[in-house]
Amino acid sequence: MDKESFLKCVRKQLRQMQEVQKDAWILTNAKLLPESGQQDFLMSLSGEKMIQYMPTQREIEAFCEKVREGSIYMEYKNSYYEFDDEGRYIDNWIGKYYDLQKALPFLNRTLEGCHDLIQLGEYNLAGQILDNICPLVFQVEEAEDSQGDYRELSFTVLDADKEQMLSMKLRDIAYDWVLTFVPVVI
Repeated sequence: MDKESFLKCVRKQLRQMQEVQKDAWILTNAKLLPESGQQDFLMSLSGEKMIQYMPTQREIEAFCEKVREGSIYMEYKNSYYEFDDEGRYIDNWIGKYYDLQKALPFLNRTLEGCHDLIQLGEYNLAGQILDNICPLVFQVEEAEDSQGDYRELSFTVLDADKEQMLSMKLRDIAYDWVLTFVPVVI
């Protein structure tokens, strides 16, 4: 069933339901929520949040500020490997980024939430958030147990994509960002 047919069925069902039935349905779903999702559910129910799993605008702004000031950063570790994971001789230095402060799960929820906002036609809100998130530059600190040469690095959404640390493809994020400037019928 396509999205429009599905929404038509939902609207029809809602028209047929009495207020008591709607309340019971909401309460049933509320009872099934884990404790970790209760606050998001209440914020969504009250209209404070449109997307339950997405951070609030205030949380996103605070996150961006912490990244800009350097209190949220990525860690980089350079290590020598004689053999790869499959036992092949490689004799190489390999650098890896580490997200010790769990910034990327936050970033992923925000980017996925923006995608959902666009699906709901909330182009301006998604655009404001993407305008803040996409150009972020994380500072990078060298891990204590890093070996070899270390050079000053920065870390962006592009780097996160290259390192396969994002839940969305970079082209999808870019497409969503472009849609906030030029909305099209999805």
